[in-house]
Amino acid sequence: FSEKGDKMILNGNVDFKDTEDIRLNLYLFANNFLLIDKPRNSQTLVYGKAYIGANATLIGPLDELKLKGQINLQGNSDVTYVLKDSPLTVEDRLSGLVTFVDFNDTIQVSREVAAREITGVDASLNLLIDEGAKLSCDLSNNRESYVDLIGGGTLVMRYTPEGKMTMTGRYTINSGEMKYELPVIPLKTFNLGSGSYVEFTGDMMNPRLNIAATEKTRASVSNG
Repeated sequence: FSEKGDKMILNGNVDFKDTEDIRLNLYLFANNFLLIDKPRNSQTLVYGKAYIGANATLIGPLDELKLKGQINLQGNSDVTYVLKDSPLTVEDRLSGLVTFVDFNDTIQVSREVAAREITGVDASLNLLIDEGAKLSCDLSNNRESYVDLIGGGTLVMRYTPEGKMTMTGRYTINSGEMKYELPVIPLKTFNLGSGSYVEFTGDMMNPRLNIAATEKTRASVSNG
């Protein structure tokens, strides 16, 4: 349950009959689940509210797990990512996620068994972003520079057993605003055009951008 009482259901079974071949058959379901509910402060990387729906399965032995399904960022979400000076690093923490221990009796542990590592995960997830969801990015700590987006789209994330992560699909912007200071241009506010998009073709860190931005300027014109 989330702090607001939203329910996420995990159902299925874990087969321990052979500790050398432990198998999972799990199903995850959620609807309008409040995944992120955090105020803005100096320490947070992500703040706001993010509501998700989930419908996924996790099946197989520990060394050949298959994760498939769908995650939906719902339209009542309003979440902001804070861009720090140094880039985020992604670490593979799956190996320390689950530890299995063998007990000789129920009173005292007389020996330990090496932890079974979870390796070879094959994941394929559809990431659906509802049209009304608001996504923002703070480009500076004082939030003088920022990007606010409202849009939607469908992305497909793949994580192979070899540890390679890819993403394909398109996020289309319905409306948005960007306030940014360029090297030769002072701080300006740009309106992002409807139909602009961010398209992923594989490499998550190298998307294709097709964005039109406009700025209103007042000027006096006189005959010289």
